[in-house]
Amino acid sequence: MFAFPKFIIRQPVLPPHSRLYCIEPMGIGTPLVESLTGYLSRVAGAHQLSVSLLFGHELAPHADKEYLRRAALRSKYPCRIFAGAFRSLAGAMNGLGTCASEWVQILQTLTLREDLTYLTMLPYRGILSHAQLLRKTRAWCSVCYQDWRSKGKIVYEPLIWSLKATTMCPHHQRPLSLTCKHCREQLYPLASRSRPGYCSICLRWFGDGETTELNEEGAENAGNIDMHIWSSQALSELLAATPTLVRFPLRRGIIKSLNTLIGGCKEGLPFLARKFQIHKTTLWQWVKGKSIPSLGLLLKICFRINANILEFLRGDIAASQLHLETELPADIDSISSTVTRTRKLPNKPEIQRALLTAIKEIPPTSLEGIARRLRQASNTLRYKFPKLCKAIVKRYASYRANLLITGEERIGKMFKGLIGSVSASASLTAIAKQLNCDVKTLKKHAPKFCHAVAKQQADVRKQRLENLREILVAALSEFPPPSILKIAERHGCSKSSLYAHFADLCHVLARRRSQYRGTKILRAAI
Repeated sequence: MFAFPKFIIRQPVLPPHSRLYCIEPMGIGTPLVESLTGYLSRVAGAHQLSVSLLFGHELAPHADKEYLRRAALRSKYPCRIFAGAFRSLAGAMNGLGTCASEWVQILQTLTLREDLTYLTMLPYRGILSHAQLLRKTRAWCSVCYQDWRSKGKIVYEPLIWSLKATTMCPHHQRPLSLTCKHCREQLYPLASRSRPGYCSICLRWFGDGETTELNEEGAENAGNIDMHIWSSQALSELLAATPTLVRFPLRRGIIKSLNTLIGGCKEGLPFLARKFQIHKTTLWQWVKGKSIPSLGLLLKICFRINANILEFLRGDIAASQLHLETELPADIDSISSTVTRTRKLPNKPEIQRALLTAIKEIPPTSLEGIARRLRQASNTLRYKFPKLCKAIVKRYASYRANLLITGEERIGKMFKGLIGSVSASASLTAIAKQLNCDVKTLKKHAPKFCHAVAKQQADVRKQRLENLREILVAALSEFPPPSILKIAERHGCSKSSLYAHFADLCHVLARRRSQYRGTKILRAAI
């Protein structure tokens, strides 16, 4: 006999399996890095599913969100959760807030990838403000889509297209499209049937293969177009350098660059604020680190001083490198009213006469109403005419107090009329309509009255239900047995209401009616 050697069989160590396909994100470390919403639509396409199905069955259960749980209870099918609760919020997935971080974590858990953070603006959290960061609708370059498709490349949605500061394609230098050329509709950043390169409404292809020149329509002058092109190129450099920039303390770098900028300007901070078309308090808060600059304003500053945005973020700019003109931009006068606050009144005597006339109005008008009529701010009127405004406010407050007292007297009279009538069925809504107010005001100023009316309504409903029960019990002895629908029509209620309150009696009546009809049909057949 042969002796066979012993084999030691060990169970192989298998790598962990991901719940969703671990497809590779496109363009990390390049100017056209993919967005998280585009990545999610590609994952859904890889599974041959719509975004709504993937979201409702796989993503929503992993999110600890109360509004998603409520939407799941309201919706009969999980695929409706996306359109009902999350579609309008999906654009925030590409941002730098809590929504983006939570969905990045969920997708990384399901795909076992660790680089999805770079598909959002999360690396700039605490460095850039979320205000005016993302656009609310989808944008794209049809020429890019056509080029990728003709060359056999993967079609995807770059993150730079979702940024509000980007209006031009950085590669083709043409305006981004904001509406579908087929159905003329604006699209959500992520919709139930989203697919990169296709409309989520009419499902038609975006790319047209036309290499149109830079369209100057919609821009005020050539300087604006230059700024849009420069901003797109600067954002391309910023997104390409994101994986390496996260190692630098960019918040301190911005403060250092702003201090260098102020130190190199002889006119000081107020001049720079007017030059950059930013309020001086906002610029001062940036320098002190009390607030965070927005991406659009940061690009505007870098464009005005002709500085590289990456060097500005790192704090590597020097005062000698900056190009600061001592003249303000030509369009500063057209926007000065939106940058600085003013309390100048165009015609002070005329406004004073209008306030004196408003004091004698019957019924009195509130100060806010008068300010809207004069097209002025109420705070400006208070500052320029303090005595007149105090008199207007005092007179209107007295009028409101008398109005409430009168309203309570009317409520009291109606209450006395209702309390003596057992058959009165006026609801709080009807009473509030009679008093020219809403139910909330009625409950606020006459809680006892509202409680009495509600109690009376409850008694009326209780008595009506008892009467309906007696009617159904009496219907059990009728011949031929009546149908539930006929009983409901006879007594002015609905069939569903009878089943809701008297399910046991309704089932007995329905069974008797069914047996009667079966016997009748059998006799007719014989």
